[in-house]
Amino acid sequence: MNTHRSLMVWPITERGLTMTPGELIAEALDAICECNSRLDYPRLVLMPSPAAFVIDRGAATIGAECEWAWKRDIRKGTS
Repeated sequence: MNTHRSLMVWPITERGLTMTPGELIAEALDAICECNSRLDYPRLVLMPSPAAFVIDRGAATIGAECEWAWKRDIRKGTS
């Protein structure tokens, strides 16, 4: 599988600003799972370790450098 690396950043909602770091990371991991399961999302994102996340409450963002692959390339490899 040919993978790429990108910084992926998600906004923190007002509710999220009151969450603990662990809760924010769990929400971000859930968002990655949801994207991976959607047929219309073109990438498969590999789960980053919790330590890879950077929480910036001032900018209201959470991000991590993630490894990912195009789903179309993965499908081609299994055909």
